[in-house]
Amino acid sequence: MNIDAYSEIFKSTAISRPKTLGSTIASEIVQKGYQMKDYQTAMKAVAACSDVREELTTPLKERIQAGNYKVDADAFAEKLLKKISER
Repeated sequence: MNIDAYSEIFKSTAISRPKTLGSTIASEIVQKGYQMKDYQTAMKAVAACSDVREELTTPLKERIQAGNYKVDADAFAEKLLKKISER
């Protein structure tokens, strides 16, 4: 996920907040409203981003479809055993 995309969306929908809030119930409700607006902005940013990093997966897909992607079974087995032994 691209953090820069999130921060740009968040900046573009920034909310102006009062500098001081008292301890009254009304001010607490207003503060919660600001927090919920921030949450909604973050959720929109997450929803707008893809779960798949196309710049990484597209070249691999093309190599697999063309039959040019070969996996070295020995190297794969070594990495797998190394990961298991790290636990």
